[in-house]
Amino acid sequence: MPPIPKGSTVAVTGSAGFIGGWVVRGLLDKGYRVRACVRDTNDADKTDFLKTMPGFASGRLTLHSADLDQAGCFDEVFAGCQGVCHVSHVSGYDDEDYMRGVCAHVIDSINRSNSVNRVIVTSSIAAIISEADLQELVRR
Repeated sequence: MPPIPKGSTVAVTGSAGFIGGWVVRGLLDKGYRVRACVRDTNDADKTDFLKTMPGFASGRLTLHSADLDQAGCFDEVFAGCQGVCHVSHVSGYDDEDYMRGVCAHVIDSINRSNSVNRVIVTSSIAAIISEADLQELVRR
């Protein structure tokens, strides 16, 4: 399958985070349109850095609020996108709840979009180290 053509639209979950912000910047630098998904577009502490990126003023970068706990929260955002980068991670879930909840919501919205043909899912060390593991390391 060919790569997503430059100028196509890519949604990025977790855009307000460190990694998500860099993914947004990289996509903009490569000529893509980006729909940045954040918890709250009105939270200036989390979104102001996105608004300073090249592409925001011209509309190539748009911000979208999405409540990861709500089914269908990405339906409108993903509609018309050719790609999705799922960078978001919500701590406080156990693994099964995260997969059944948040990841299922992302996958369901992708399937309903009828336009997304590329998906990238990232993870973190939190996927392999539990809170108990961290406490054991601190104890040592």
